[in-house]
Amino acid sequence: MIMVQSTFQLNPESKNSVMTLMKEMVGLCREEHGCISYEYYEGITDSCQIILLQEWENADCLQEHYRTCLLYTSDA
Repeated sequence: MIMVQSTFQLNPESKNSVMTLMKEMVGLCREEHGCISYEYYEGITDSCQIILLQEWENADCLQEHYRTCLLYTSDA
C-alpha cells in the first residue's frame, strides 16, 4: 500500500468554491482503479489549512491516478 499526504493553504476568498471542487475530486478519485481511500481534512486552528490523505494499492495505481488527474484539470 502507498500512502500520500499533502498539505496546502486555501485562499479564504475562494475557499467555498475550492471546497466544492475538492468534494467532486473525492468522488472521482475514489472510483479510480487501486484507490483505497482519498480524503481532505480541514485544520482545527486554521480552517484554510487542508490536508489530503490518499491510499493506493501500489505505485502503479498511484502513477495512473497522477495521469488521470491531468485529464480532470485539462481544458481540452
